[in-house]
Amino acid sequence: MRDLTLRQLGLILPLSLTNLILWISGQCLIGLVGCGSNDDLANPFDPDNPRTLGSPGGLKVTPGDQQVVVEWNNPGHESPAGYRIYRKFTGDPSPKFVKVGEVDGQTRQYLDKDGILNDQIDTTGKPYFYIYRVSYVDADGVETPNPADFDKSNGESIIDTDAKGLLRFWPSQKTTPSDPPPKPEVIVDTSRNLIVTLIWKDYPVPEDFKEFRVFSTVPGGSKFEQVGIPYLLSSPFFFSDAVFNEDGEVKRYRVIAYDKYGVPSVTEIEAAAGHISPLMPRNFVSRYRSRLNGKYDVALMWEANTEKDLKGYQIYSTKQDEKPVSQGGELAPRRFLQRMETSIILENEGWLLNEKKQLIPKLYYIAAIDKTPRPDTGLQDESILADAPPPPGFEDLVAQ
Repeated sequence: MRDLTLRQLGLILPLSLTNLILWISGQCLIGLVGCGSNDDLANPFDPDNPRTLGSPGGLKVTPGDQQVVVEWNNPGHESPAGYRIYRKFTGDPSPKFVKVGEVDGQTRQYLDKDGILNDQIDTTGKPYFYIYRVSYVDADGVETPNPADFDKSNGESIIDTDAKGLLRFWPSQKTTPSDPPPKPEVIVDTSRNLIVTLIWKDYPVPEDFKEFRVFSTVPGGSKFEQVGIPYLLSSPFFFSDAVFNEDGEVKRYRVIAYDKYGVPSVTEIEAAAGHISPLMPRNFVSRYRSRLNGKYDVALMWEANTEKDLKGYQIYSTKQDEKPVSQGGELAPRRFLQRMETSIILENEGWLLNEKKQLIPKLYYIAAIDKTPRPDTGLQDESILADAPPPPGFEDLVAQ
């Protein structure tokens, strides 16, 4: 693009495109007419379009027992100087918004306890509401939205004559504080392996009850996550948590009862997965094969256990001159196998003599072992022993 000269603009010096842009910008800053005003950038929620009657986003109200918690979002950049909180009660003869509080620019929450009443209803039984909205105040003390503008139109919306008749709203949220429902009395059951069950079966249900919700976190955690679905009156009054990896693992729970207005009653407990032994291995079988040296091999097979905290399997066999297992006799530990193994071959096994001096094979047993030592003994939990049947023809010679 060819250079322009200031003569074309009524001036004297040559002017490039870049200088032209800088010159026009300077005129805007000097005149402050047409390119902006001293209101520019005053609204931290809309820096490109100043004071557009915006208000803090993410407005949320949480009812309680004669109180309401009002929350809103962080604007995401430099904070305003402060916030003002307004409230309107629909049960008043002439409901209108009044300021009930003010906080600094670093605060995103306000607890309102000023004259709050629970369970306010009209003559037809419908609830009255406390309605809230929030404005911000900038460093110059200018408030946005301006309550005076909205009060002229009953405080809900205005028609902005400076923006071609655009309808402006000041967002609000409503709620009804209420007497909280009874707290759930929770029983903890840890009798199943890696499962914690919370039970509140005898809960006295109030007339305005809505639902239960269950939340959990790790010990020391501050953020509770909801687990499961909301529990209604038609739901069973218990929750089973199977998300554990080992015995003794601890979680904190909140079982919360809500009424129809959203007012909660919280029961907080801590529970640990019980030290429960693994299940006995299933379908434990043996296959024998004689050897030319007078000994034998035995193949042992079983189905894999599915416990998440399973460490492995311990193989045992009977010993010479030992009482039967059913009478408290001791077994000889033979091999420990990892959790993914489901078979083993023991070679060159020697025969035993029974009380009648007859040759008999050893009997073989297996136990599943978990990986978490018990706090009282320091030993790992072991399942009930599963026994493999003796080879055919030896059933009557082998004492169980």
